Amino acid sequence: IAERVGLAAVMHRKPPTLPFADLRRMELAKAIARDPKVVLVDEPFAGLTLAEVGIFSELISSFRDEGKAVLLVDHNVKSVAALVDRVLAMYLGEEICTGRADEVMRNETVRRVYLGGAIETSARPETSFADKVPLLQVENLSVYYGKAQALDDVSIHVHQGEFVSVVGLNGAGKTTLFNAISGFLPYSGEILRGGESLRGISPAKIARRGLVQCPESRELFGEMSVRENLDLGGHHLSDAARPKQIEWLFELFPILRERQGQMAQTLSGGEQQMLAIGRALMMQPKILILDEPTLGLAPVILEQLSKALEKLRQTSDITVLLGEQNVTFALPHADRVYVLEHARIVWEGDPARFAAEAGEGYL
Repeated sequence: IAERVGLAAVMHRKPPTLPFADLRRMELAKAIARDPKVVLVDEPFAGLTLAEVGIFSELISSFRDEGKAVLLVDHNVKSVAALVDRVLAMYLGEEICTGRADEVMRNETVRRVYLGGAIETSARPETSFADKVPLLQVENLSVYYGKAQALDDVSIHVHQGEFVSVVGLNGAGKTTLFNAISGFLPYSGEILRGGESLRGISPAKIARRGLVQCPESRELFGEMSVRENLDLGGHHLSDAARPKQIEWLFELFPILRERQGQMAQTLSGGEQQMLAIGRALMMQPKILILDEPTLGLAPVILEQLSKALEKLRQTSDITVLLGEQNVTFALPHADRVYVLEHARIVWEGDPARFAAEAGEGYL
């Protein structure tokens, strides 16, 4: 089974050290280990590169060739359409359209929800930071998982009010970088907040100093309501300030107002992502660290998330450090971009220069 799904070379490694695509391979391996008659595959293409999507598509097709029935759930409609006999398209718990893939793909509502439109942002004024101390400075950072090097001499800086995007494929080291900044991993090198070292400071104290991460895994309390999750994020606020902060968040993410009494685990993926960002914002961070917020989300949800981030940067002085594989989402918002590739920073610059100088392999 390991050979079949592409895990033979990493069988000696523990799951937390595996790249994202290999974790997906492991999930598929577990699903077919008992030789099922029906294979249920949930979001297999989310977060994968085009090449990886092709490999996973061939693997899923092989299940059919063996006579297994496959029920596939994914928002990547183009990849799904190439695989399946029939499609049921849904949005917010309701059926949009059902039929053959070509029929469903022609439906206007399906195209709006699953193919989306362009992400629009307003131009930001140019600002010089030459004489200012960065709000966050990472210098010569290296991180190891055992003998495997996850980050190699990485240096980045973020100034007050900037929106900085770190782009890279799965396994490049984005999550490792953010977890080191947040105090979850040992490292060599230096991490400075306003010129002061964060070495040896606990994750809780780092968060209280204003560096707040919204993790890729969201880490919501599923059996608690939306409102309770937000209250936990703002537990440090006074009884008078907390409702005001929540009301501000409801203006940013109106759907959370409608869902505030609902358990977090019953929300859609997009709603859960909005709640995770909202909970992080309840801490009133100086730097909001967003790790892969678009992972697994449909284009219509990306547009809503993009509008919220645009509103956030226009109405506050918050600083954002974004880690993304989806460069079409990351670039429009960014003042500056870093490209992280195989544990190293290989490019830094203005988003306008990205396509010509670094972006051919990502766009």
